[in-house]
Amino acid sequence: YGDSTNESPSEQGVVSDSLFVLSWTLERVKGAPLFVWGHSLGTSVSSHSLDILSQKGLHPTGLILEAPFNNMRDEIREHPLARVFRFLPWFDFCFADSVGENNLLFETDKHLRNIRSRVLILHAEDDKIIPFKLAKKLYESTVQGRSPHFGKVKFVKFEEHFGLAQTAGSTSLDIRAVSWSVLKKLRPPIPKDGMIRFRPDTQGGEN
Repeated sequence: YGDSTNESPSEQGVVSDSLFVLSWTLERVKGAPLFVWGHSLGTSVSSHSLDILSQKGLHPTGLILEAPFNNMRDEIREHPLARVFRFLPWFDFCFADSVGENNLLFETDKHLRNIRSRVLILHAEDDKIIPFKLAKKLYESTVQGRSPHFGKVKFVKFEEHFGLAQTAGSTSLDIRAVSWSVLKKLRPPIPKDGMIRFRPDTQGGEN
């Protein structure tokens, strides 16, 4: 935003830009598999964009969300810098509730329920910027609120001892191989808690 025009930053602004790129791409892939990958804040932008595309009958093959959160209000409340202040009675009014007034809702949990594409969620257990519990909350609300006729939703948990934090593995492991492997295998059996545990192997697969 710093070097952009005089436009005020808004969720709709970044979603519009994303839609332009996605629409351009969809016109040119001519039915070939198309996977959309969002990271951190981009997970919400991509989810919102695919929600809009879904309403137009356009459904990319899959959506990969690396280090997502469920919505901006919860992310603000759980951010490390906010934990010191959120016990104050005015915290929600001044910070958490202001996201709606400033058009920065970023409600990933709302948008994922409407997306027909397969969804793969990747999150590191030791992520301190976007807490792991928000990604798990997103996964659970999506599974509960999503039509059973839509594409499957999978959650891959990267355990704390890997030390991946906010990258969810993209700089340290062959995350592309992990993602592709899981997307191809979106089928039972699934662990009771719905999460796939990952440990690297020589093939870059998931276990």
